[in-house]
Amino acid sequence: DDQEKREVAKRVIKAFRRVGQIVHAFHLSGRQATVFVTVGSFVSQAQRIGRAARVLANNVPEPVEKLTIVIMNGALESYRITLNRRDLEMAANYQGTIDEVWRRAKIEKPKAFGIPNDAIRNSTVYPRLFWSAGPRTRQHVGGPDQFMLYQFWAALNANVAFAPGLSISGGVGKNLYHNFDKIKLKSDSVLPHVRSDIKDYLQQGEDNLVHLQANYFFMPFEDIYARVSAGYFEEMYGGFSGEILYRPFDSRFAFGVDMNRVWKREFEQRLGFLDYRVTTGHVNLYYDMPFYNLLGAVNIGQYLAGDRGVTFNISRLFDSGVRVGAWATFTNVSAEQFGEGSFDKGIFTSIPFHIFLPISTTAHGNFGFRPLTRDGGQMVGVRGRLYDVSASANLNAVVHKWDKLLD
Repeated sequence: DDQEKREVAKRVIKAFRRVGQIVHAFHLSGRQATVFVTVGSFVSQAQRIGRAARVLANNVPEPVEKLTIVIMNGALESYRITLNRRDLEMAANYQGTIDEVWRRAKIEKPKAFGIPNDAIRNSTVYPRLFWSAGPRTRQHVGGPDQFMLYQFWAALNANVAFAPGLSISGGVGKNLYHNFDKIKLKSDSVLPHVRSDIKDYLQQGEDNLVHLQANYFFMPFEDIYARVSAGYFEEMYGGFSGEILYRPFDSRFAFGVDMNRVWKREFEQRLGFLDYRVTTGHVNLYYDMPFYNLLGAVNIGQYLAGDRGVTFNISRLFDSGVRVGAWATFTNVSAEQFGEGSFDKGIFTSIPFHIFLPISTTAHGNFGFRPLTRDGGQMVGVRGRLYDVSASANLNAVVHKWDKLLD
């Protein structure tokens, strides 16, 4: 009856909380139990499924035969997977195999409005605060004054989730040491100085408001993701941003559009803005290639200096979780107008911290290098891009490393 279901739901919510996982809702119908859960910082989706399934199996009544795990990212469903409880328990006790669990598993795409009306919701989910603090570094490589310039600074970051899909994140920085005072050369760009005033930002914004951004994520339809954002997106720009992404669950293709109305921030990086404002936006195409774990992306549209063109981006994901890639941007700005370098290009890498630590974590460090900081082909850095947010909402991500299910 309803009272018994509420008691089971309470037990399930507490059990998940003890292992650092957040239950959004619980549903019990016949011999099937469904939990809507944000799982912890496990690297592979198989690990997330296995941990959540075992917690659920240990806290639901014996008559339950089917365990459905709905992996959530905020208010967005990533995917649904239903396991046979007996297969899971046999494999966990070394009396069965992970292959047997797989054969009877059912994987489903995420639903736009998936939590049933009669599900028992967790009233303690919102509001929810996450915060972190620690040392950071900033580099400026390849300048004519000195090849390597750097800063050590302390960062304080926080994120508050107020309701499903609605959150505010922010970060402030306190300088510890830098040698940016050695930058002497001013920008000689004939284009609007959308990035080449980097000298003033580095020297005057040593103690700064790094970002302060409000986001609302939602799924208006199946396979469609949407984001609306406002605030101080990065150290140089703030304003308003919107994005829509079409990403079929069982496809390697994704297609999206973003639009941004932004203002250039003051050099001190407090709350003020300068006079420059621009509308920028792109059509974004993605293809997850079926060989070498390559990902290709093409962005076509208008950039911060008002120039129009296309950015090509290709990267490779290694088994360790390290991603390495390169990009190049070509716009209607001539090589003479662009200045030294002729067009924007660079390389980047993303390194997961779990390869250095004895614990599982999804945290990673991003490092990029462009030979020169010029004004042509520059994009605004908005946090929460939908392709990254929906990374686990993909069949390939779910089945990858399935042998890690019981790790």
